[in-house]
Amino acid sequence: MSHHAYPVTFPADGPVDVSVRQHSGETIVTALDTTEVSVDLRASGPDADQIIDATTVDFRAGALHIEVPKTPSSGLQRASVDISVTVPRASALDLQSGSGKLVMDGEFAAVTAKSGSGDISVDSCTDAELKAGSGSVVVRTAQSVTASTGSGDITVDVAGGRAELSTGSGDVELTGAVGSGSATTGSGDVTVSVLDGSFEVKAVSGDVTIRRAVAGELRVKTVSGDVEVGIAAGTAAHLDVSSVSGRVRSGLDEADGPGDSDHKLMLSARTVSGHITLERRP
Repeated sequence: MSHHAYPVTFPADGPVDVSVRQHSGETIVTALDTTEVSVDLRASGPDADQIIDATTVDFRAGALHIEVPKTPSSGLQRASVDISVTVPRASALDLQSGSGKLVMDGEFAAVTAKSGSGDISVDSCTDAELKAGSGSVVVRTAQSVTASTGSGDITVDVAGGRAELSTGSGDVELTGAVGSGSATTGSGDVTVSVLDGSFEVKAVSGDVTIRRAVAGELRVKTVSGDVEVGIAAGTAAHLDVSSVSGRVRSGLDEADGPGDSDHKLMLSARTVSGHITLERRP
């Protein structure tokens, strides 16, 4: 019986659209300055060669489609298939995996990725829509991100853009400036490095930390989690904060109220038993 030989290459005169449907195994897509598309498949398991032969790899009209068959329905024993793809920069991705990691290295256009139990990582893209069950999500830089996990952490840098993030029990961290959006978590913590826009945070038992709020509107609600907000020097703050049984401490004075020429921040913070701390930051 003859077997397909990998890697295989296809000529490409620009960015391509990539679709991958994977069940078990790692998927790595790398964007480079290149004029071709390269695909490599490596399988492990007793029926590895047969799974490779049954995998669809199709490239036509600027679109690459890879689909690994569901092995039990084909009468074969389950196998793990690792997929490695190289594409031109600014290609668009649509990746799905049952239990494998999804790794995207390089600069991409829009990215959609979904993994049941594997981690998802994106180096750079315009817009990202990501969903992981028990895995974590990492986006190093993007213009906008929508991401959700069941129990994994979410770490994102949206470079001043929009972020819509939610997790059941994982932590959420925005490492760069965020312009707008929201973050929701059950028991995880939420950390925002820089806020310059409109943002809403909801947490049950997790703590919320806004390291530096420059301007815009910030709304925070927690049940038992603590809230800490650092307000940038030169930013006038309108405060509406309260805790039912927790402590509220403010390092701001009356002169920090809204002024005509100042950056302005509208801050609303509510917690049941958590503490609220407001501080002035450089």
